Amino acid sequence: MTKVIGKTVCTDCNKEHDVELELNDIELTQLKTPKVTAATIETNETPQEPKPKIKTEFKVPSYIPSASCKNGSCGKNHKNKNYQNAPNQKCENCGQFSFNAKSCPFCNNEEFEEIDRETLEDLGIPIPDEHDHDHELED
Repeated sequence: MTKVIGKTVCTDCNKEHDVELELNDIELTQLKTPKVTAATIETNETPQEPKPKIKTEFKVPSYIPSASCKNGSCGKNHKNKNYQNAPNQKCENCGQFSFNAKSCPFCNNEEFEEIDRETLEDLGIPIPDEHDHDHELED
């Protein structure tokens, strides 16, 4: 038989009394939880204004001629509207192309192999049309 000794406050006289319980005699029953509705909840908090949603947009770098569909459902590559600079170097570590980079954007390697236009044409990488993009005329 296990006994627990403790203190409790009597609800009739509001005085603290010593209590001794025998755990073998206690029967546990599940209590019903009261239903809580929005009308019964009181808070002292003021309603907060909704936070603005920040929309992030990925922009394909200007040295990549095309990229796969952003939602991935069509399975095709689409032309990059911002393609202005043909890649002029290839990372010696991972083989990715870049344009005038100091370190590879994919593996952070700093050693590159220079690529000329003939190599790009042999690989099927298009050279951007120099007349496709706009330049403001200076006075």
